[in-house]
Amino acid sequence: MIEQTRKKTHWPRNLGDVAYRIGLLRRVILMCVYTVALGLVVGVAVHGGGLYFSSLIGLVLVIGVTVAVSALHAVAFPSGTMDALALSITAAIWIICLPFLTPYFDGRSPLPGLVLVVLGPVLTWLAVAWLLVQLVQALPRGKKTIRISRTVPVSAEALGEHLLDQPNRRTATRRTGPVDRHGFFPVWYGFAHPNEATGFEASDDRVVWDRSPDIYVKLLEEGPLFQVSHAFEAGKAGLNGGGARWSVVARTQIEPITDSRCRLTSEERYHGWEASTSVMAWLNDYERDQFREIVDAVNGVPSPAVRRLPQVTLMSVIASKIAQIADAPSGGETF
Repeated sequence: MIEQTRKKTHWPRNLGDVAYRIGLLRRVILMCVYTVALGLVVGVAVHGGGLYFSSLIGLVLVIGVTVAVSALHAVAFPSGTMDALALSITAAIWIICLPFLTPYFDGRSPLPGLVLVVLGPVLTWLAVAWLLVQLVQALPRGKKTIRISRTVPVSAEALGEHLLDQPNRRTATRRTGPVDRHGFFPVWYGFAHPNEATGFEASDDRVVWDRSPDIYVKLLEEGPLFQVSHAFEAGKAGLNGGGARWSVVARTQIEPITDSRCRLTSEERYHGWEASTSVMAWLNDYERDQFREIVDAVNGVPSPAVRRLPQVTLMSVIASKIAQIADAPSGGETF
């Protein structure tokens, strides 16, 4: 089933979205600033006064530009944390290495140096981004227990409708299918992926729902506003196809406080938990974003939640444009 909905785009709709993204991704922005600052410290230690931007004004200028660029990236590409980290590492590397390139500008022709300064950072960024991905994939998997206890500003019944898994249900944030003979049912989360033609927006729910399930869930215990469930990642071949990299047993309890407030208590015990997930969840303040999405969905208002946006990154946009140029007929328009 496909529903036509308002186009989902990763661009901010208003200043409220801008402020929300900067606040949500504050740790990513600070991490980028710390990385560039470390590059400046190492550069001063290695080159002393020979480092570009070694004056106080120069150092302040570099940090100010880093803050501005990092914040702009967070607003424009809120799903691009890896790209942002790779950019800051690249900047730190080139701050340290730039003085070594001075001889290339002392010759009769500055062209080799200019080519190096233009292409070098781009190639470095691509290499660093690739290395970060390889590092993330190489990190070990293990057991992880996540406990949450927080007050949520919606009614207990409304939160249960959006948070507790039940078969054959559809909400603004997820969709579930029927129970099979083993007691499992499929779950799809409402993540929007970029439209293949534009790379910037998801034009309808086909991009969100018309795909393989994200997880399979089996309810072990349940009661009013309470459940214990077993879930695991859907394998490429479906429930019986194997390939699940992680599983979780979750206990969730929702207790009403008032008609418009409740307390959520949950414990999730993971097997096959990726260490990188903890880091990325902390950097992106995932828990805050998740509950902002749920609260806005319950209240029926547009949400600035990043996890509901098309997962567009600077790298994906560049790759999309290169592909368009490569596929464009000779003499035709590519943009």
